[in-house]
Amino acid sequence: GEFAVQLDGYTLKTISVQPTLGWFNWKNVGAFINLPAGQHTIKFLALTSFHPDDEDLFNLHWIKFTKQKLLWSDEFNYNGPVYAGNWTHEVQPPGWVNQEAQWYTDSLENTHVENGSLTIEAKNNYIGQFSYSSGRIKTHNKHNWLYGRVEVRAKLPGGNGAWPAIWLLAANEGTYGSYGGWPAIGELDIMEHVGFEPELIHGSAHNLTNNAGNALTSSYVVADNEDAFHVYTIEW
Repeated sequence: GEFAVQLDGYTLKTISVQPTLGWFNWKNVGAFINLPAGQHTIKFLALTSFHPDDEDLFNLHWIKFTKQKLLWSDEFNYNGPVYAGNWTHEVQPPGWVNQEAQWYTDSLENTHVENGSLTIEAKNNYIGQFSYSSGRIKTHNKHNWLYGRVEVRAKLPGGNGAWPAIWLLAANEGTYGSYGGWPAIGELDIMEHVGFEPELIHGSAHNLTNNAGNALTSSYVVADNEDAFHVYTIEW
């Protein structure tokens, strides 16, 4: 069924749980709550049931509260190039991946920080068959994590041909076993936005069985994603 998590009377999150097909087949679900100092009331409200007879909406097994601490962040409170202690530029030619038409550069024209924000900008500034340039940065070999929660606050570009993305890859396949190359190493897409579907945001998981056009994918509507900043999140 479906239930809501409320904090002080305000619904923070609605969570859907598919039938577990068994009395002791538990499913774990979670909600991130930002708690200011003080005393609060947290409620769990059963909303709907997927059971054909509307019997036993839920059997709530346990509730666990886990405190999270900040491990790393970049608030972009500086001006100029991205901080080299956090980011590496992926410099690659057109066609390097996914038949993309742009050059990935380390130029300030494509990737720069100012006014408290990182800007990654695609440009039509090259001459010849491949006329586009853009930016692509990563924390690889600088900041890597196994479990946790990643939040990225972003405003997205739009228009046909735009495909902004924020995603995770295995840091080092030798650390946790010899996975091989992609897609065996896995990929978790926090956010993908395809220009010809302006209001849709996609989240995907790629693995050896399900990848590329067969990835495990879900989509949701964020109507103003090109006009306003939103926080895109993944938690493992």
